[in-house]
Amino acid sequence: MKIMVKKCRFFFFILSLLSVITISLHYYLSNLAKSAVVTSSAQSKYEEIILQHLSELGPEYYKRKSKKVFFNNSFFDVVHFDGTHDLKHIWNYANSAIAKSRLYKRDNLSLIIHAMKTAKITKADYYTKGTQFKLNLTLEGDQSVVFKPRWYKLDRIFNGAVYSGRDRFQAEILSFYLSALLDKPMVPISVERTILFDEILQVATPIVHQTTVQKNSTLCLYGHCLYCVKNDPICPENGKLQGAVIFNMNDIQLKRYASPWKRVYNKNQKAKWEQDDNYCESVKKKVTKRLLHEMVDIAIFDFLLQNGDRHTYELYHQEIVWLDNGKGLGNPYTHHIDILAPLYQCCSYRPDLINRLKELSGGALTENLKKILELRQLITEEHFNALENRLLLIFATLEYCKYKTKIKH
Repeated sequence: MKIMVKKCRFFFFILSLLSVITISLHYYLSNLAKSAVVTSSAQSKYEEIILQHLSELGPEYYKRKSKKVFFNNSFFDVVHFDGTHDLKHIWNYANSAIAKSRLYKRDNLSLIIHAMKTAKITKADYYTKGTQFKLNLTLEGDQSVVFKPRWYKLDRIFNGAVYSGRDRFQAEILSFYLSALLDKPMVPISVERTILFDEILQVATPIVHQTTVQKNSTLCLYGHCLYCVKNDPICPENGKLQGAVIFNMNDIQLKRYASPWKRVYNKNQKAKWEQDDNYCESVKKKVTKRLLHEMVDIAIFDFLLQNGDRHTYELYHQEIVWLDNGKGLGNPYTHHIDILAPLYQCCSYRPDLINRLKELSGGALTENLKKILELRQLITEEHFNALENRLLLIFATLEYCKYKTKIKH
């Protein structure tokens, strides 16, 4: 009798487990069904196959695999400067932590974050690299940071091309924490900061003052860049500018190269990678396997964020530095699978990042990101859901690669 009871309990346990898995599958797939996978005519055959593999994903991709703590206290410690913290020392420590395979150490990270958020601004100039409005702020202690302002409401949705619109400052901040979560600390430290407009003007260079303009009785800045125009300035709200403050790596030299998977930015033209089924073979002849894997890693990262504007890459000690992530978070309801072209065309990758992604399945990805107060305040629930949906599409692409490799052999 006892054996029968145990068997019944075990039977009902299995039924309950299957029910939970079924509900989870339904939840993820129903969410994904509400989203649109954006295809191009050139890449649609890959995307159709990946979607087929998505529909056939096994339950192992939906289950929580790990209870591991990914963010340590260095991300959460509350810091109060009490006069014992020497800003010069903090900046020296932050710059000395930059090395091969990392742009920061987790030790004392909260101290650096707090300093970036609160240190007095001693100079304000324009940051002229790139094509969009950016300020180069010097903080007390002689540390340079790049300031990308907020142009849009946090829930603004962009339709059309994946690179539509100006940079979204919150994408830079999410990129920093996401890279840390993926154990790829190759995004510069990026934090939210709200700055008094007068605080900028008081220490601004002549060129900044020369680019002020009145709009609706408010003094604004129109910038000094390729796409900066006088009739479309950035204006403070209630005398303040909100944006992302990005640690500027003062002393390191980066080598810039054109991405093999760059877009042509013309809807009537296609890049070679969008037309050639064997494109990856030509890339393999030009780059090392290590660099190819670097490009696959950053493609996966960009796909999660939907940053389809990676037209160049920059190397530091043969590692790609994950810079300029502001074009992410454009539309939580669309997924441009062609961002994953380096992965599905080459089907060659390092296991480290893939294993970390698997550890973050079953909701662990966004659960961990939501532990960061700043992200809960800046990232909408729709974008968090989109991250989970795109993770499943990455897993489907890996399944396609397994199938492709099996067919070849």
